[in-house]
Amino acid sequence: MKQFHWNHIDQTGKLHKVGLMHGSRTGHVLIHVNGKISSIDFKVMETKQYSFFINEELIELNIIRHDDHYEYTMEINEEVKTPLNERRNKARAKMGYQTFAFFGILMLIVLGFSMWMINSDWYKHRQKEQIRRLDYIGIYTKAKLFVKDGKTYKYSFVDRDLNLVEAKEPLPRYPIQNGDEYMVRYLPSDPSINKVFFAKPTEYQIDRAMKEVLKVCQELDATKSEGMCQCIVEAAAETKGYKGLMSYVNQHVVSAMNPVFNAESANTLLNSDTFKRHLKECLN
Repeated sequence: MKQFHWNHIDQTGKLHKVGLMHGSRTGHVLIHVNGKISSIDFKVMETKQYSFFINEELIELNIIRHDDHYEYTMEINEEVKTPLNERRNKARAKMGYQTFAFFGILMLIVLGFSMWMINSDWYKHRQKEQIRRLDYIGIYTKAKLFVKDGKTYKYSFVDRDLNLVEAKEPLPRYPIQNGDEYMVRYLPSDPSINKVFFAKPTEYQIDRAMKEVLKVCQELDATKSEGMCQCIVEAAAETKGYKGLMSYVNQHVVSAMNPVFNAESANTLLNSDTFKRHLKECLN
């Protein structure tokens, strides 16, 4: 009997434990959520998917049959039409309209606060000590991020003892959306000492960015085929990785609003010989 466990942090930051048991000989399947049985199935010997909700989040557990083994995955479906996904889409659209209006002022406030913090002796000493210890004995794991009040963001992760750890930081100059995932490094002896690494997006985060590039490509030019847009996704990823994907998504944004990914970084990407070469190879 094969057993698999996943940890899911919902939109409120609450931890849920999902488990799956699958008999490789009998094919019998048992799925449980937070210790309660969610689904029972029998004689599952081929690829099959199970869908269920945790609160309003649509979860998909996949049993994938290969020639000599089974693969088991848990994914969050943000594409299917559900009340939560509809609210997500509306919130993203609303955010896009509002960003131009308030992001400049917000960035000035955040920048001023950040400069004050960075220049304080307490902060310098604290950061120096934390970074020094993290560099030597820190452990990496996945963290999920949520924007709190326009000034701060919180993030949650599960340490090696399966404890939920939550922290809050001032919003950086790096763009953040609710549900983003990046790697966090923490001290095993004191998980409250940790740091989010925006240069280390998770596979989920990269996949999320690729889907956003595909969506933006089709919205910007309806004459482009899905195949053409898919090649643009691959070319951006091959050229500059996650940074290339995010630059393409934010090509309508001025540098004052987003100093990391903006029209300038997108222009550099799209006009680079490397991008053009990868795009040509994909189209051919």
